[in-house]
Amino acid sequence: MKENEGVPNASEICKVLKEIADTLNYPRRIKILNAIPPGSEKTFKELEEATEISASSLHSHLKEMWRAGFIDKSDERPAKYKRSGFLNSFISLITQEQRCTGIQLSNQMRLHGHQQIQAIKVGEDSDDS
Repeated sequence: MKENEGVPNASEICKVLKEIADTLNYPRRIKILNAIPPGSEKTFKELEEATEISASSLHSHLKEMWRAGFIDKSDERPAKYKRSGFLNSFISLITQEQRCTGIQLSNQMRLHGHQQIQAIKVGEDSDDS
């Protein structure tokens, strides 16, 4: 077994980070996240009122952010939405005064169910130049 077997290369890491960025690259999604402060929960109706986004558009954006792991949805009725542990950890890592390392990011992604990245070897790159 190779030493780096199962360790994603830089291209794989960039692909995952691009998927994260693509999911958040909508002003309405940022508006939704801003309407859910860390540690709080909001119902669909509260989000609709706070963001002034139409019900159909809000539903679509919430669904995509839930699929991506950025928000959690309760099973109770009415359902309540909150920022996911993954999103809170991700934001915390990238806003720290210290530079976020690939290893820290990888560990947080694995901790919160994002198995695409198993580990990151900082400073290593793939053979595709």
